[in-house]
Amino acid sequence: MMAEIDIDRQIAYWRDGAQKDLIFAEKSILRDRETLYGLFFAHLVLEKILRAHVCKTTREIPPRIHKLVALARLGQLDFSQEQLDFLAIVNIYNLEGRYPEMEFPRAFFFNCEKVSV
Repeated sequence: MMAEIDIDRQIAYWRDGAQKDLIFAEKSILRDRETLYGLFFAHLVLEKILRAHVCKTTREIPPRIHKLVALARLGQLDFSQEQLDFLAIVNIYNLEGRYPEMEFPRAFFFNCEKVSV
């Protein structure tokens, strides 16, 4: 028999992790000028916040996926197409950080290096 999951504890876990990762993402981008690395952590922030929301909305543990758009849909968020497109773009940094052998257009990364501070 499986132990009952404490959903409120799960929500706190994801929320607290997101707060810590946000600090790291900001330092990576703003202080260290490590834009791609910082954006990988920015993806983690969004993923964890969305996971917390899925837990809160569904009262269930979210699946082990990294796709931000899918998590937003599971959380029944009413995002605009522009917001969903943003999540899809941010998702690329998850892939780049986890799978460096994948090739992405250099123009895409050039635009990301222009993040204003």
